[in-house]
Amino acid sequence: MKKNKEIQIIFIVTAALVLVLSILLYYQKQGFIKIFPTEQERRMKNALKFDESTFSWPEGLTEEGYQKKFAELLEIKKNLEENPQLSQKWLAFGNTLEFFNDHEGAVEAFEISHELAPTFLSAHNIASINHYFLKKFDVAEKYYYEALRLKPDFYQSYVGLEDIYQYNVPEKRDQYEPLLLRAIESDPVNKVVYLSDMTEFFANEGYNELKAREYFIKVQEESRQEADILRERYPELFFGL
Repeated sequence: MKKNKEIQIIFIVTAALVLVLSILLYYQKQGFIKIFPTEQERRMKNALKFDESTFSWPEGLTEEGYQKKFAELLEIKKNLEENPQLSQKWLAFGNTLEFFNDHEGAVEAFEISHELAPTFLSAHNIASINHYFLKKFDVAEKYYYEALRLKPDFYQSYVGLEDIYQYNVPEKRDQYEPLLLRAIESDPVNKVVYLSDMTEFFANEGYNELKAREYFIKVQEESRQEADILRERYPELFFGL
């Protein structure tokens, strides 16, 4: 009997604790109280951790230069510990981690920055690291388009997508031309560059000679100098044009 009574007491106490915790969590979600760290706060705290032993020095960086940059990293970390809602500081934190070739840490920082205040720079940085270092091309593609959604004329994101479709994910080569037609419309300042890129894309390996000639003529209408460069590279293809 005594043992059963002890079990009942433990059960009642446990149930009461669960009830109290549930009530506290409910009121925290409603914004009335703040007791437990949120999932975002835990993520931010973990993102501020780094292992200096894994850092690699950029070529040519002196010991003095390293210490100066590392001091900047510590200062940014301190600022974020005091106020983790500063999206620009997370962007700076990610840039500094990327300087030390901590690609995973940099991506995490850029993602937090983007969640706090989406910008084309944070989106492009996420895309670029996933593209060229982590080789996660699907993630890179997603964030390049996110950068272009926020800044439709952002040249660097078009270049990143060009590389993905031309070199990294060949099964998506059919998306190359529509991408650059969109680029011409949204970023007319670099129209000649995009036309030239399409000319070479279709000229290489005889992929589509008719398309190559079509875009070469358009390049020629915009820039005789760029057309001459292409003619030198592909003399047989553009002979007589």
